[in-house]
Amino acid sequence: MKRHVHRLSEVPLTRVRPDLAGRVYEGDNVTLVRWEFAPGTPRTGMHVHAEHEQFGVVLQGQIEMQIGDDVVQLGPGDLYWCPRDVPHGRTLVLGDAAVSILDVFSPPREDYVQAARALLGASE
Repeated sequence: MKRHVHRLSEVPLTRVRPDLAGRVYEGDNVTLVRWEFAPGTPRTGMHVHAEHEQFGVVLQGQIEMQIGDDVVQLGPGDLYWCPRDVPHGRTLVLGDAAVSILDVFSPPREDYVQAARALLGASE
């Protein structure tokens, strides 16, 4: 749902893939997703976007992830960019602290937006 202000406690987790849920924020030209990973969460799979570029910022915690052939470790404030058609993923929580990541997708991820809208419609 498009709004000017989103409170974390008011945005439900949306299952956007069978193994992944996040809080989806809808804009006119971008989609944001806030992911939360608990320590011990299994490593995510590799994937690629043919239509979207993706920026992400680690808000809290430490992760390891792969972008193309590069395997990197990232912490709070670190950013990553996944261009179109570049495989990425294998995200793993490092340490005992929870991880929060904010991803920005352009153009908008209509699949994520539709899943979030369906969830909001089901809860009303």
